[in-house]
Amino acid sequence: MNYFLFFILSLKTLTGDFIRETYNQGDKETITGSFYYSAPSQILLHIKNPTNQILTWNKDTLIIFYPEQKKAFKILKTLNPLPQLISVVSGDFKGIENLGWTLFKRIKKADTLYSYFVPKKQEIMGSMAIGKLKDKIVVSELRDTDGELIAKTSFSQHLQHIGRTGVSPVHYIPSRISLWRISDADTTREEIELKNMIFNSQIPDSVLHFHIPQSSDIEITYW
Repeated sequence: MNYFLFFILSLKTLTGDFIRETYNQGDKETITGSFYYSAPSQILLHIKNPTNQILTWNKDTLIIFYPEQKKAFKILKTLNPLPQLISVVSGDFKGIENLGWTLFKRIKKADTLYSYFVPKKQEIMGSMAIGKLKDKIVVSELRDTDGELIAKTSFSQHLQHIGRTGVSPVHYIPSRISLWRISDADTTREEIELKNMIFNSQIPDSVLHFHIPQSSDIEITYW
């Protein structure tokens, strides 16, 4: 049974607000805004503070727009993060494998079951581990080719999502995400809180079909 397919079919849209706090070498940066997700691969982030900014991915195109400056960047052939993100969060290992990762072992530590994956291009990236506790994704770890930990993410305060029909599997969406990026120089920590999340609500047409205003200065590049 493809649980990822059930998840995508039942989750048509997801909207809410977010707060992201980044800590690095004693400095703190806070970003707040709203997000709009439309299945299968469209997302719009409206950053409200500290600057007014719109970021939207649709398939492989990323648009960054600054309304006050009427300046836009259109980046083509980008790597859309949504498929992998949804695969990880929803606990769908088939979806992860479709993105080029291969499951090679599972280890249980206390009550958490860890699944380990390796990429096709192992000379570029090491391994990824995903920890699952009672049907909830609670942690992910990314290591380099030398086996050193370079990123760790914890997921908590999950919200329950059940498909419209009530027969598809239950999924849990984390509303709190903590991320550590580790390097020889320093460690950066991010705290992300998702608030006011609504499943399968109607997204405004201006968001769903966002277009850069014609009077804007547009710079087009390739990833």
